[in-house]
Amino acid sequence: MLFKSVFLKLERTQFNNEIIQKVNTESRALSVAYERMLKKEKIKGNFTRLVITGVKVSDTINQGINSSNILSLTIPFDEQAYVSFPTMKQRQEYLCALFEATFSMLKSKVEVNLKPFILETELPIHFSQKITEEYRCNNYQTIYLLKKGKLKNTNGTFEVWVNFTEKECSLKLRILNKKKLVEERIIFKANPYSVAFQFPFSDVLVTDTNIQVVGARSSLLTVLL
Repeated sequence: MLFKSVFLKLERTQFNNEIIQKVNTESRALSVAYERMLKKEKIKGNFTRLVITGVKVSDTINQGINSSNILSLTIPFDEQAYVSFPTMKQRQEYLCALFEATFSMLKSKVEVNLKPFILETELPIHFSQKITEEYRCNNYQTIYLLKKGKLKNTNGTFEVWVNFTEKECSLKLRILNKKKLVEERIIFKANPYSVAFQFPFSDVLVTDTNIQVVGARSSLLTVLL
């Protein structure tokens, strides 16, 4: 089981809009890196996203699951400590520490692979050359199966694959009949940086006539069969 999205948010009731906007903007590079983590999941359930919520006071890690299959965690966020760092890189390191602390507390329930997917074209000013080079060979390309299912009208099967590279994110549709490939085509392309941060690929719904790729908030696209 995979978490397909990981990000940090701040509660609007606890933080002013300025600090929320700053965190949303400056943690985007960090979010992109952690969006690409593949986590083998030991908790029973089909979680599509991991939401880490920053609050001012929190003694425990609170877990919750809503109707959208989102696993939510609550962690303390020190606003003054964050803004005291003079550079964006230092602020991102602080956010990184929050993520890692959260993951360490989850280890009893979730196996986490902390290998970020780094897009060099977007992140060179935030990460050292050593870090960029360390991960570029292993993590520039990420391919995984988003959905596999049966087609009612043809008794065949379909597969939707997500493919991330440093230049592009794409969705590939494969239609099979008795395990033989009948059709293969790219049904969606996007900028990998924006897609990794927003991650709209939450689920795939199938009818007799189309395949609908569903986003985190609304339907993303519909593909006619």
